[in-house]
Amino acid sequence: MIVELGSAIGGLKTAVELVRGVAAADRALNEADLKLKLLGAVNEMVTAQMALVDARQAIDDRDAEIERLKEALAIKGSVVLVNSAYYMKNEDGRPTGHGYCMRCYEVESKLRHLAYGGTMMDNPVVCPTCGTKYVYAGVYPLE
Repeated sequence: MIVELGSAIGGLKTAVELVRGVAAADRALNEADLKLKLLGAVNEMVTAQMALVDARQAIDDRDAEIERLKEALAIKGSVVLVNSAYYMKNEDGRPTGHGYCMRCYEVESKLRHLAYGGTMMDNPVVCPTCGTKYVYAGVYPLE
């Protein structure tokens, strides 16, 4: 991001110098020289604009990552791992409710409910987002 901003500032300085050169030039400049200098200034401004767009994207990416980390920190103390799934803690600190995908929480810090295929012990429990399969006995709903 710093590199993009430095590049943008450098490009704008060069463009300003070229435009100042055109403005300060006397009538001795012919039309071709004038067009060449203006084209150089436009090129520098386009380069600077592209660098600013890259810097804006880097800032947006950084802000999104900060927001994701804030959300992850906010839920960290409210869940507990039991067998192969995470569960919300009740007021006593005990796990309760339906399980959340262990993979999604540990890799992406996202709480995603598991989809239960039925009540039979041989039916797998699946995360609808990442597709991770769990053995039902390891991720049953808790009361």
